[in-house]
Amino acid sequence: MTLPSDKTVWVGLLGASFDTGNYGVSALAEGAVRGLLEKWPNANFILLASGRSVRKEVRTIGTRTLEIVNLPVRFCRQIFLKNHFVVLLLEGIFWRFLKIRRYRAWAQRRNPYLEQIARLDLVADITGGDSFSDLYGWKRFLQGALTKWLWLVYGKPLYFLPQTYGPFQRKWVLWTARGLLKRASVICSRDRQGEEFLRRVFAGRTEIQKKIRVIPDVGFLLEPHPVEDSLSETIRRWKDQGRPAAGLNISGLLYHGGYTGRNMFGLCEDYPALVCEIAALLVKQGCLVLFIPHVFPPSKVYQAEDDLEACRQIYQRVKQETNDSSLSIAEGPYSPNQMKYMIGQCDFFVGSRMHSCIAALSQTVPSVGLAYSDKFLGVFESAGQGECVIDVRKTRKEDVLCRVGAFYRSRSSIRAQLQKTIPSLLESVRDGFRGLPGFRG
Repeated sequence: MTLPSDKTVWVGLLGASFDTGNYGVSALAEGAVRGLLEKWPNANFILLASGRSVRKEVRTIGTRTLEIVNLPVRFCRQIFLKNHFVVLLLEGIFWRFLKIRRYRAWAQRRNPYLEQIARLDLVADITGGDSFSDLYGWKRFLQGALTKWLWLVYGKPLYFLPQTYGPFQRKWVLWTARGLLKRASVICSRDRQGEEFLRRVFAGRTEIQKKIRVIPDVGFLLEPHPVEDSLSETIRRWKDQGRPAAGLNISGLLYHGGYTGRNMFGLCEDYPALVCEIAALLVKQGCLVLFIPHVFPPSKVYQAEDDLEACRQIYQRVKQETNDSSLSIAEGPYSPNQMKYMIGQCDFFVGSRMHSCIAALSQTVPSVGLAYSDKFLGVFESAGQGECVIDVRKTRKEDVLCRVGAFYRSRSSIRAQLQKTIPSLLESVRDGFRGLPGFRG
């Protein structure tokens, strides 16, 4: 039978967590929980493959105070750990095919991780929003794909939440992705481009095409939390004088040339020089320029991701070149919700991290996306702002500056457009989750 929506449902959330230091991923985690609560108001959540040890955290999301379990899946060399992928995979094979109550009770006593897995009614995957691809390297894709297969081995329904699919640059990556998607219970794209891509991939496969639907990015649902500090007071005083505040998100990943350090994403201009000139352009317009980091890596291993250090470097360069005091950095420390609030205080925004742009768009802040992948266009189009995406893989510096300047001058009309489209977009996210298919218990 199909289970009713008022049943207490245990959801395994895969591909998002609250502790990565990437505020876009945190926005996905909270947004996914908010969306799934629209479908199953009594749901409980286990964050799968998150962290290194089992732990619980209490979070208030919406009207619910949730005790969320973090259940890590390890891929390290210590293959005999009870939460190692290989161990859990072997346990899953026996679990799936030996449907004997006494065996399962014994297995749970022997491996406490199975107690959490046994609770799951379904697994909802969001893959970091855009990592169901080999865009960031095949190793990241492979680890994510293996983790998805793991829950299928246990017989858990797999729901693909709104995300970007592809690009798949290697044939075996495409074949692996197809194998996972055709076994999913539902496949949600966060934009029409993704839907069209999926329908091409599964052309002629009616049974799979029926699973495909469009729900805008769940990051739009992240709630801003007000901040009272010296920076928010500075912004308030600046705006009281009738002067605009412009947010500029700097991507540490683009600043360092990607994970390879060799212009991994194929930008046609030097990124640090480009964002310095954008900042100088906004200063000339009389703006308070607020540098907005959106990724704070928890360890030096991920230093190439560090937005805050990149913001500091660009801040120093622009300050030396312009000799202007109308520059500041949103160093915080702020939570993802508080950072969204700070972004919402801006009158104009330019972002290289897509979820920093979503934080702005969802608060009707006129925004320009500096795109290093195709994902930007579809998300901006969902807010009616496709023309505000600048693909920095194809656009020369002079054109980038010209377009940013033009969008800045048009910010009042852009905000008016957003004030019309964003309320209906937010409702379409909620409606999309309410319309998800049920599962069989």
